[in-house]
Amino acid sequence: MHENELSEAQCERIIGAYLSGTKQIVIFNKTCKLNSSLNTTLHNNTVKTYLHDEGLSSYVTRKKSLLTLKQQKDMLR
Repeated sequence: MHENELSEAQCERIIGAYLSGTKQIVIFNKTCKLNSSLNTTLHNNTVKTYLHDEGLSSYVTRKKSLLTLKQQKDMLR
């Protein structure tokens, strides 16, 4: 393992510390924040697995909308 790489256990501890106490979670947003702050890439499934292990299995990954924000606003008019 390279000096800058994190082990899976370290990633899980960081995810746990970052997400603990948070009740309203959008996994995609949290994963992006983690990836940018850690300079690594964690897959959504890694975060989902950790949350499931912590008893937060009702959370799901947010799928990217097929509509742009402008299109969504136009539909509401």
